[in-house]
Amino acid sequence: MNPPSSPPDTVPGLLYWLVTHPVYVPAVVGALVVLYLGARILGYDLIPPMLAKLGVPTYRRGVNIAGEWTYECTAFQSDLRWGGECTIEQRATPYGLTWQLSGVRQWEAQPGALKVHLATPLPWGTEWGAFVDKNTVVFVYTLSKGEGEVKGYARATITVTDGRPSRLDGNFYQLPPFQALHGALKFERRPAA
Repeated sequence: MNPPSSPPDTVPGLLYWLVTHPVYVPAVVGALVVLYLGARILGYDLIPPMLAKLGVPTYRRGVNIAGEWTYECTAFQSDLRWGGECTIEQRATPYGLTWQLSGVRQWEAQPGALKVHLATPLPWGTEWGAFVDKNTVVFVYTLSKGEGEVKGYARATITVTDGRPSRLDGNFYQLPPFQALHGALKFERRPAA
């Protein structure tokens, strides 16, 4: 029996027709590639959510930085210092690991002076945070002050001790319109209570 010369109306018949007419297979694959690339250009990737629904991980597992931390920042230009405490939450998405920080600035110190605890701690947190490789994080942050919101971004390397992240060391960059600053930042995991 010869296969029909035009595509049949049923899915099994269509699959059989494509197998017996291999000249059309590259055209179908090409059309699927064009549709996928079009979706990517429009900002949507179809594959990670589909794989996630099947239980297939779509990202490399990184270290878990979730928990309670203390932090300290030192501005390079002026040796101003400040710090406090924060909480980091981490979650997996079909597109990779993300994390969120919320914290308070509890103290400030002028160069060569002792820490001065703030009467009203200043809240701050991340707008987004991401892992750029297994042991490096980047984030954009906002700090609420009386004069308005201070925005900045930072990058830090994770130090793992005894199989658990214990430190994050890197640099921050505070953006205008407030005083532009950049400097070193250090996070240390708070001991379990």
